[in-house]
Amino acid sequence: MAKQIILTADDFGACDYINEGIYTAIEKRKINTVSVFVTHLISKSSIENLIKFRDDNNYDFNIGLHFSINSGHSLLNRKSSLTNKSGGGYHYFKKVKKYKFNKIKLNDIEEELIAQLKKLDDILEDTPIDHISNHCGLVYIDIDFFNRFIKTIKNYNNNNKYNKPIPIRSPISWLKSMGNGIISTLSAPTVRQGIKLGMSKKFFALTRKKLEERKDAAQKLNIKFPDYLVDIIYGQATTNILEGIVKDFKNNEISAELMFHLGKGNDDPDLIPHGINRTYYSKREKELDVLLSWDLQADFQKYGISKVGFNQLS
Repeated sequence: MAKQIILTADDFGACDYINEGIYTAIEKRKINTVSVFVTHLISKSSIENLIKFRDDNNYDFNIGLHFSINSGHSLLNRKSSLTNKSGGGYHYFKKVKKYKFNKIKLNDIEEELIAQLKKLDDILEDTPIDHISNHCGLVYIDIDFFNRFIKTIKNYNNNNKYNKPIPIRSPISWLKSMGNGIISTLSAPTVRQGIKLGMSKKFFALTRKKLEERKDAAQKLNIKFPDYLVDIIYGQATTNILEGIVKDFKNNEISAELMFHLGKGNDDPDLIPHGINRTYYSKREKELDVLLSWDLQADFQKYGISKVGFNQLS
């Protein structure tokens, strides 16, 4: 075991405001992983530009799929239990508050996931997909959704490109107390989302036991993931919080993914992409500022933490 951290920026490929924030974090070497949408109109060209940016400047970062069933448009190009409206030849996903979980067909989730994986595979060409995350964690909230999600990943092997399942985001959120000596100033995003989203399903908060059930299910399929997910958005990012997170690693041989929501430039509310949280949109630049001011290299060295990618996890 080792102390390992993945530094991820989510939501790339939704709009220029988010993309520019992520480019800045890459240039300053503050992140080493990018989760990309393939469901927005600019996604394909954005990812192609991201790859060129990496290659031209010799930056070292990994690219994974930010699987979406509530932001952007479906790649199935048909009406399904995941879509709410159509326009311009596209079938757009239901937004979070419109989801009625018990009416979602598992086959639609599976087929949509395969379509999005193949889309990203085509763009990346010979480079494998680094990991799979999920926008707003929707497939993590419902156990049936999650089981179909991981079984689809287990069986996915586009053109024999993969000799093992693609890693996923951890189903275990970083809690104030995990019962193993880890104390954090953050609360659990998955639990918060479980409460908020579950109102339409009379769903109750995801308990530690239920999170562990998801962990066990993924491990049985030999799907790799970090020990914990730390979602900075819910901690209202400050350098003190970031420094506190790595300090918690001092006596713990664990791995975690620190996930950021970044933005820079024009945050015009009229330009907010479909399915992106409006209440946090303009705060992305503040989160970027906090990340840029954090001397992560010094903290990692002080506590013996390695910056790794999903496929480098021990």
